[in-house]
Amino acid sequence: RELYTDDDDVIYRFQKTIALNGINQVVYKSDLLDRSILLNLERISPENRKESQVFWAEFELDRPFILGAIFDTLAKTLAIYPTVKLDRLPRMADFARWGYAIAEASGYSGKKFIEAYNSNITIQHDEAIEANPVAQTIIEFMSDRDAWEGTPAELYNLLNVIAFKL
Repeated sequence: RELYTDDDDVIYRFQKTIALNGINQVVYKSDLLDRSILLNLERISPENRKESQVFWAEFELDRPFILGAIFDTLAKTLAIYPTVKLDRLPRMADFARWGYAIAEASGYSGKKFIEAYNSNITIQHDEAIEANPVAQTIIEFMSDRDAWEGTPAELYNLLNVIAFKL
């Protein structure tokens, strides 16, 4: 929404976008979800909030240490990467292999990274279903039954009743 003042969506087009940001779920299509990593950030508590000027001053003091840690991890990752062999390749096979190597170089378990990555994929699908009003209507419709038989017109009418209650 533009400036939080209206309900109109503002769509920007970029090539090679590396981040999508939104208050609500911005990705719904399974193809894009399969190539995404969802991060849910918690609100910064009032006692931990800082003015921009203070944040950037502290960041500038820490920047050399942050860059040093990044470069150290990168050097270790480049040494580990050629030895990484995954049992099963996910949709983003290269990402998974690099993530495994980065986790190992950082002192974490590569297998734990793969577990977290697989967990993120599950969350992606749950998020897509939760954000889809048709999916929510069908879930509600099937909540008290194992199966249903009827015509598409009958199903449409039954789902319409539920949809307007949700």
